[in-house]
Amino acid sequence: MKARVPAFKGNAQDLTGTAPEGSYLPPTAVGVVGCGTMGRIMVSALVRRKYAVVVWDPNPAAQTAASAAGASLASDLSGVASCPVVILSLPGPREVRQVVLDLLGLPRRPAVIVDTTTSDPEATRDLAAAAEQEGVALVDAPILGRPASAGRWTVPVGGEPSAVERVRPVLETFAARVIPVGPVGSAHTLKLLNQMMFAILNAATAEVLALAPQLGLSPDLFYETVVSSGAATVSGLFQELGSKISREDFSPVFSVELLCKDTDLALRMARRVGGAAVLTSTVQLLNHLARTRGLSDRDSSAVVLVYRELMSAPEPS
Repeated sequence: MKARVPAFKGNAQDLTGTAPEGSYLPPTAVGVVGCGTMGRIMVSALVRRKYAVVVWDPNPAAQTAASAAGASLASDLSGVASCPVVILSLPGPREVRQVVLDLLGLPRRPAVIVDTTTSDPEATRDLAAAAEQEGVALVDAPILGRPASAGRWTVPVGGEPSAVERVRPVLETFAARVIPVGPVGSAHTLKLLNQMMFAILNAATAEVLALAPQLGLSPDLFYETVVSSGAATVSGLFQELGSKISREDFSPVFSVELLCKDTDLALRMARRVGGAAVLTSTVQLLNHLARTRGLSDRDSSAVVLVYRELMSAPEPS
């Protein structure tokens, strides 16, 4: 059954007195394409704020979860295309390109497409140009934050300023901070730079915790001492990864597969401008090695298992 999309009744500025004219406020219909971990969080937040949420995802389990959160289900993309705003939360650039081009080919199209996927900025700019020709604005708005910090997320946004401001109330349902960072593609650039830092800090944490027992020091003792020290090396990521490694808990918060995907995108971006991404390139060898060891669906902290394997290998004679 195709979802009923509530009619958009113009902006609801009179409800708040603060939103710019044309802003998409409740009960605007918002489409969401992709209901994985992050997509489901967005759906729940939008429903709580009284948006009329319409979801499409080819995965039946994802559709069921979105329905349980209060969203209406669309049988295909046309079911979300009638919404003024469509949010994308997809695996990567290939899926984004396919969905955007499919949306643009439909008789009814959204006014604004918001891409929260971690994606390639150059591909984003190309899609935005294609969308503009069809009278559709595309903005990139990737998430900075882990699933557990939902509600405290920061969302950088790239795109035409008026489009960014129109969708700001939608983004603020699940983000504490919405920050315009420049023209379309700028937010994806920022996110990929952040992912480079993530990859380096992830590897550094795994490396020292794998090396500690080789030097006769308990990795748990090292972690507990440093994490409570106030030392400059302590970050939120070190706290989380160190705890998971200490507990041998490699259940995925951010998988090795996603780590490899994001870091590949970041390195491709750096190479286009002749960037010297020396640390990231080195770390990515470790990440891909983890993937070849069958750790794709484990948490990024599982790269410590690769270090342990390398450190137990016999020295060449």
